Amino acid sequence: MVTSKAKPKSQKQSIKKKHRIPFALEYLIAAYGIAALVWGMNFYTTLSGVLVLAVMIVLFIHHHLPWGYLNKINKPKTIAKVKIVVSLAALCAFGLIVKAPLKEQWVKDYHQKTTSFLQSETPIIGTGSSAGHAFITPGCIIGINVPWKNTSSERAFDVFEYSEGIVLINPSSLTNTTVIQQFSSSVKTYKADYLSGKLKTTGDVGIGHYVWESYFTKPLSIIEYNGLFNGLTRIYILSYCVWKDSAGTIDSSVSCYWLSPLPKRDNNMYAWDEVAWHMCQTNK
Repeated sequence: MVTSKAKPKSQKQSIKKKHRIPFALEYLIAAYGIAALVWGMNFYTTLSGVLVLAVMIVLFIHHHLPWGYLNKINKPKTIAKVKIVVSLAALCAFGLIVKAPLKEQWVKDYHQKTTSFLQSETPIIGTGSSAGHAFITPGCIIGINVPWKNTSSERAFDVFEYSEGIVLINPSSLTNTTVIQQFSSSVKTYKADYLSGKLKTTGDVGIGHYVWESYFTKPLSIIEYNGLFNGLTRIYILSYCVWKDSAGTIDSSVSCYWLSPLPKRDNNMYAWDEVAWHMCQTNK
Protein backbone atom coordinates (compact mmCIF):
# COMPACT_ATOMS: atom_id res chain seq x y z
CA MET A 1 0.00 0.00 0.00
CA VAL A 2 1.39 3.38 -1.05
CA THR A 3 0.88 6.26 1.29
CA SER A 4 1.66 9.89 0.76
CA LYS A 5 3.31 11.95 3.37
CA ALA A 6 2.03 15.37 4.27
CA LYS A 7 4.29 18.13 3.10
CA PRO A 8 6.16 19.98 5.85
CA LYS A 9 4.90 23.41 6.75
CA SER A 10 8.09 25.03 5.53
CA GLN A 11 7.64 23.35 2.15
CA LYS A 12 4.04 24.62 1.91
CA GLN A 13 5.22 28.14 2.64
CA SER A 14 7.89 27.91 -0.03
CA ILE A 15 5.23 26.81 -2.54
CA LYS A 16 3.07 29.80 -1.61
CA LYS A 17 6.03 32.09 -2.10
CA LYS A 18 6.59 30.65 -5.53
CA HIS A 19 3.01 31.58 -6.45
CA ARG A 20 3.31 35.13 -5.19
CA ILE A 21 5.61 36.10 -8.06
CA PRO A 22 3.12 35.18 -10.84
CA PHE A 23 0.30 36.87 -8.95
CA ALA A 24 2.37 40.02 -8.47
CA LEU A 25 3.36 39.93 -12.13
CA GLU A 26 -0.29 39.68 -13.13
CA TYR A 27 -1.09 42.76 -11.11
CA LEU A 28 1.78 44.68 -12.69
CA ILE A 29 0.71 43.66 -16.19
CA ALA A 30 -2.90 44.65 -15.44
CA ALA A 31 -1.68 47.99 -14.06
CA TYR A 32 0.22 48.61 -17.30
CA GLY A 33 -2.90 47.80 -19.33
CA ILE A 34 -5.01 50.26 -17.37
CA ALA A 35 -2.34 52.98 -17.56
CA ALA A 36 -1.86 52.48 -21.30
CA LEU A 37 -5.61 52.61 -21.89
CA VAL A 38 -6.20 55.72 -19.80
CA TRP A 39 -3.02 57.71 -20.46
CA GLY A 40 -1.79 56.27 -23.78
CA MET A 41 -0.03 58.94 -25.83
CA ASN A 42 -0.83 57.34 -29.20
CA PHE A 43 -3.10 54.76 -30.76
CA TYR A 44 -0.68 51.84 -30.54
CA THR A 45 0.01 52.42 -26.84
CA THR A 46 -3.73 52.54 -26.18
CA LEU A 47 -4.26 49.41 -28.29
CA SER A 48 -1.55 47.54 -26.37
CA GLY A 49 -3.35 48.40 -23.14
CA VAL A 50 -6.62 47.06 -24.55
CA LEU A 51 -4.99 43.79 -25.66
CA VAL A 52 -3.19 43.32 -22.35
CA LEU A 53 -6.39 43.86 -20.38
CA ALA A 54 -8.28 41.50 -22.69
CA VAL A 55 -5.72 38.74 -22.03
CA MET A 56 -5.84 39.41 -18.28
CA ILE A 57 -9.64 39.16 -18.33
CA VAL A 58 -9.44 35.74 -19.97
CA LEU A 59 -6.75 34.54 -17.54
CA PHE A 60 -8.75 35.77 -14.58
CA ILE A 61 -11.87 33.99 -15.77
CA HIS A 62 -10.03 30.72 -16.39
CA HIS A 63 -7.88 30.62 -13.27
CA HIS A 64 -9.40 32.75 -10.54
CA LEU A 65 -13.16 32.37 -10.74
CA PRO A 66 -14.60 29.64 -8.43
CA TRP A 67 -15.26 26.85 -10.91
CA GLY A 68 -15.43 24.19 -8.19
CA TYR A 69 -19.15 23.54 -8.61
CA LEU A 70 -18.57 22.72 -12.28
CA ASN A 71 -15.72 20.35 -11.52
CA LYS A 72 -18.21 18.09 -9.75
CA ILE A 73 -19.84 17.10 -13.05
CA ASN A 74 -16.47 15.72 -14.19
CA LYS A 75 -16.92 16.81 -17.83
CA PRO A 76 -13.81 18.72 -18.91
CA LYS A 77 -15.22 19.59 -22.37
CA THR A 78 -18.35 21.11 -20.87
CA ILE A 79 -16.30 23.11 -18.39
CA ALA A 80 -14.04 24.36 -21.20
CA LYS A 81 -17.05 25.45 -23.28
CA VAL A 82 -18.56 27.33 -20.35
CA LYS A 83 -15.27 29.13 -19.74
CA ILE A 84 -15.03 30.08 -23.43
CA VAL A 85 -18.59 31.45 -23.48
CA VAL A 86 -18.01 33.46 -20.29
CA SER A 87 -14.70 34.76 -21.68
CA LEU A 88 -16.30 35.86 -24.96
CA ALA A 89 -19.13 37.60 -23.14
CA ALA A 90 -16.65 39.42 -20.91
CA LEU A 91 -14.53 40.43 -23.92
CA CYS A 92 -17.60 41.76 -25.76
CA ALA A 93 -18.57 43.87 -22.76
CA PHE A 94 -14.99 45.08 -22.43
CA GLY A 95 -14.92 45.92 -26.15
CA LEU A 96 -18.03 48.08 -25.86
CA ILE A 97 -16.44 49.97 -22.97
CA VAL A 98 -13.14 50.71 -24.73
CA LYS A 99 -14.58 51.27 -28.21
CA ALA A 100 -15.09 55.02 -27.80
CA PRO A 101 -11.65 55.94 -26.35
CA LEU A 102 -9.88 53.66 -28.84
CA LYS A 103 -11.74 55.19 -31.79
CA GLU A 104 -11.06 58.70 -30.47
CA GLN A 105 -7.33 57.96 -30.26
CA TRP A 106 -7.34 56.49 -33.78
CA VAL A 107 -9.03 59.57 -35.25
CA LYS A 108 -6.67 61.84 -33.35
CA ASP A 109 -3.53 60.07 -34.60
CA TYR A 110 -4.41 58.84 -38.07
CA HIS A 111 -7.27 60.86 -39.55
CA GLN A 112 -4.72 63.22 -41.05
CA LYS A 113 -3.19 61.10 -43.82
CA THR A 114 -1.14 63.86 -45.42
CA THR A 115 1.39 66.37 -44.15
CA SER A 116 -0.86 69.18 -45.41
CA PHE A 117 -4.40 69.53 -44.08
CA LEU A 118 -7.42 71.71 -44.88
CA GLN A 119 -9.98 72.37 -42.16
CA SER A 120 -13.53 73.55 -42.80
CA GLU A 121 -14.74 76.64 -40.99
CA THR A 122 -18.20 78.03 -40.27
CA PRO A 123 -20.10 79.10 -43.41
CA ILE A 124 -20.60 82.83 -44.02
CA ILE A 125 -23.80 84.28 -45.46
CA GLY A 126 -23.52 86.75 -48.30
CA THR A 127 -21.28 86.58 -51.36
CA GLY A 128 -19.41 88.99 -53.60
CA SER A 129 -19.68 92.65 -52.63
CA SER A 130 -22.21 91.80 -49.91
CA ALA A 131 -20.07 89.09 -48.31
CA GLY A 132 -20.85 88.84 -44.63
CA HIS A 133 -24.34 90.30 -45.02
CA ALA A 134 -27.61 89.02 -46.44
CA PHE A 135 -30.94 90.73 -47.12
CA ILE A 136 -33.46 87.98 -46.39
CA THR A 137 -37.03 88.37 -47.59
CA PRO A 138 -39.61 86.14 -49.32
CA GLY A 139 -38.39 85.39 -52.83
CA CYS A 140 -34.77 86.25 -52.06
CA ILE A 141 -31.73 84.15 -52.99
CA ILE A 142 -29.30 83.58 -50.12
CA GLY A 143 -25.62 83.29 -51.02
CA ILE A 144 -23.43 81.27 -48.68
CA ASN A 145 -19.63 81.05 -48.68
CA VAL A 146 -17.92 77.89 -47.40
CA PRO A 147 -14.30 78.45 -46.30
CA TRP A 148 -11.57 75.79 -46.01
CA LYS A 149 -8.32 76.85 -44.34
CA ASN A 150 -4.89 75.27 -44.68
CA THR A 151 -4.13 74.72 -40.99
CA SER A 152 -0.97 72.67 -41.57
CA SER A 153 2.67 73.72 -41.91
CA GLU A 154 2.88 72.72 -45.57
CA ARG A 155 1.38 73.93 -48.81
CA ALA A 156 -1.62 71.96 -50.15
CA PHE A 157 -1.62 71.09 -53.86
CA ASP A 158 -4.32 70.45 -56.46
CA VAL A 159 -7.11 71.50 -54.10
CA PHE A 160 -10.69 70.90 -55.16
CA GLU A 161 -13.82 71.91 -53.25
CA TYR A 162 -17.44 71.16 -53.95
CA SER A 163 -20.42 72.45 -51.95
CA GLU A 164 -24.14 72.02 -52.16
CA GLY A 165 -27.04 73.24 -50.07
CA ILE A 166 -30.46 71.89 -49.23
CA VAL A 167 -33.50 73.84 -48.02
CA LEU A 168 -35.89 71.57 -46.13
CA ILE A 169 -39.30 72.19 -44.58
CA ASN A 170 -40.26 70.35 -41.37
CA PRO A 171 -36.97 68.49 -40.88
CA SER A 172 -37.39 65.20 -39.01
CA SER A 173 -35.17 63.64 -36.36
CA LEU A 174 -33.41 61.62 -39.09
CA THR A 175 -32.85 64.54 -41.46
CA ASN A 176 -29.14 64.94 -40.67
CA THR A 177 -28.41 61.30 -41.41
CA THR A 178 -30.41 61.38 -44.64
CA VAL A 179 -28.78 64.59 -45.87
CA ILE A 180 -25.28 63.27 -45.21
CA GLN A 181 -26.04 59.99 -46.96
CA GLN A 182 -27.35 61.81 -50.03
CA PHE A 183 -24.29 64.06 -50.14
CA SER A 184 -21.99 61.04 -49.81
CA SER A 185 -23.33 59.78 -53.13
CA SER A 186 -22.27 63.03 -54.82
CA VAL A 187 -18.88 62.88 -53.11
CA LYS A 188 -18.18 59.41 -54.56
CA THR A 189 -18.55 60.79 -58.09
CA TYR A 190 -16.27 63.77 -57.47
CA LYS A 191 -13.72 61.60 -55.69
CA ALA A 192 -13.55 59.23 -58.66
CA ASP A 193 -13.22 62.15 -61.10
CA TYR A 194 -10.45 63.70 -58.97
CA LEU A 195 -8.48 60.45 -58.93
CA SER A 196 -8.84 60.12 -62.70
CA GLY A 197 -7.73 63.73 -63.27
CA LYS A 198 -11.02 64.87 -64.82
CA LEU A 199 -11.64 67.70 -62.35
CA LYS A 200 -10.28 71.20 -62.72
CA THR A 201 -8.75 72.05 -59.36
CA THR A 202 -8.53 75.42 -57.63
CA GLY A 203 -4.75 75.08 -57.52
CA ASP A 204 -2.47 75.29 -54.51
CA VAL A 205 -3.36 76.75 -51.09
CA GLY A 206 -0.59 78.25 -48.99
CA ILE A 207 -0.10 77.90 -45.26
CA GLY A 208 -2.84 79.79 -43.41
CA HIS A 209 -4.67 80.62 -46.65
CA TYR A 210 -8.23 79.77 -47.66
CA VAL A 211 -10.11 78.21 -50.53
CA TRP A 212 -13.75 79.26 -50.90
CA GLU A 213 -16.82 77.71 -52.48
CA SER A 214 -20.15 79.51 -52.87
CA TYR A 215 -23.69 78.16 -52.83
CA PHE A 216 -26.91 80.01 -53.74
CA THR A 217 -30.36 78.93 -52.65
CA LYS A 218 -33.34 79.02 -54.94
CA PRO A 219 -35.73 81.96 -54.36
CA LEU A 220 -37.35 81.34 -50.98
CA SER A 221 -41.09 80.73 -50.91
CA ILE A 222 -43.17 82.47 -48.25
CA ILE A 223 -43.41 79.17 -46.34
CA GLU A 224 -39.65 78.63 -46.47
CA TYR A 225 -39.05 82.23 -45.42
CA ASN A 226 -41.39 82.07 -42.42
CA GLY A 227 -39.86 78.74 -41.39
CA LEU A 228 -36.43 80.33 -41.04
CA PHE A 229 -37.65 82.09 -37.87
CA ASN A 230 -39.56 79.27 -36.15
CA GLY A 231 -37.30 76.34 -37.04
CA LEU A 232 -39.68 74.76 -39.57
CA THR A 233 -37.22 75.53 -42.40
CA ARG A 234 -33.65 74.32 -42.20
CA ILE A 235 -30.88 75.26 -44.63
CA TYR A 236 -28.06 72.71 -44.92
CA ILE A 237 -24.70 73.48 -46.45
CA LEU A 238 -22.42 70.51 -47.17
CA SER A 239 -18.92 70.68 -48.56
CA TYR A 240 -16.25 68.29 -49.81
CA CYS A 241 -12.58 69.20 -50.08
CA VAL A 242 -9.76 67.06 -51.50
CA TRP A 243 -6.04 67.86 -51.88
CA LYS A 244 -2.51 66.48 -52.16
CA ASP A 245 0.63 67.08 -50.14
CA SER A 246 4.14 67.57 -51.53
CA ALA A 247 4.62 63.80 -51.74
CA GLY A 248 1.47 63.42 -53.84
CA THR A 249 -0.52 61.71 -51.10
CA ILE A 250 -4.25 62.41 -51.37
CA ASP A 251 -6.51 63.29 -48.43
CA SER A 252 -10.05 64.67 -48.20
CA SER A 253 -12.64 65.86 -45.71
CA VAL A 254 -16.38 66.52 -45.60
CA SER A 255 -18.23 69.18 -43.60
CA CYS A 256 -21.93 69.62 -42.86
CA TYR A 257 -23.66 72.60 -41.22
CA TRP A 258 -27.24 73.70 -40.76
CA LEU A 259 -28.59 77.20 -40.11
CA SER A 260 -30.14 77.94 -36.73
CA PRO A 261 -33.50 79.79 -36.64
CA LEU A 262 -32.99 83.48 -37.37
CA PRO A 263 -33.93 86.35 -35.06
CA LYS A 264 -36.54 88.78 -36.37
CA ARG A 265 -35.16 91.98 -37.94
CA ASP A 266 -37.24 94.97 -39.05
CA ASN A 267 -34.84 95.75 -41.90
CA ASN A 268 -34.40 92.07 -42.89
CA MET A 269 -30.62 92.57 -42.98
CA TYR A 270 -28.42 89.95 -41.30
CA ALA A 271 -24.69 90.06 -40.65
CA TRP A 272 -22.54 86.92 -40.60
CA ASP A 273 -22.03 87.16 -36.81
CA GLU A 274 -25.80 87.41 -36.17
CA VAL A 275 -26.56 83.95 -37.48
CA ALA A 276 -25.57 80.64 -35.92
CA TRP A 277 -24.50 77.50 -37.74
CA HIS A 278 -24.49 74.04 -36.17
CA MET A 279 -22.36 71.12 -37.20
CA CYS A 280 -24.45 68.16 -38.30
CA GLN A 281 -24.83 65.20 -35.99
CA THR A 282 -26.20 61.98 -37.40
CA ASN A 283 -28.38 61.32 -34.35
CA LYS A 284 -30.27 64.61 -34.61
